[in-house]
Amino acid sequence: MEINISNDEGYKIKKEKIIKIAETIIENELGKDENYYLEIIIVNDKTIQELNKEYRKIDSPTDVLTFVYGQPILGEIYISYETIEKQSKMYSHSVEEEFMYILIHGLLHICGYDHINDDSSDETMFVVQRKYFEELKKYL
Repeated sequence: MEINISNDEGYKIKKEKIIKIAETIIENELGKDENYYLEIIIVNDKTIQELNKEYRKIDSPTDVLTFVYGQPILGEIYISYETIEKQSKMYSHSVEEEFMYILIHGLLHICGYDHINDDSSDETMFVVQRKYFEELKKYL
């Protein structure tokens, strides 16, 4: 499995922990496959807003935007670090906890969960997200 992390803005992240969390979730949800490839891109609000506007017709930043491609190239997860910082204050999390929570959300989209287009999996996805968050806190 290859996981590439881009952080052109130089935000404070721990790549090793991100990779461990991603590997754990992908292996649990999709199985172990050496051919899997995933991009995780850490961006600012301006960049994610431009992506949202182009691909979702939403003219505002969000915390995460996921493009799912399939296998073996799983997709791309864009995470706005600026939004993560704001949300961490709103939800009384550390920035690292909020980042992890949103990373898990994006990873679950990569693994096939869809709360946007499939109302029946809406609650399931968030239950699974909270479960992984509690289990993987040890990596913080």
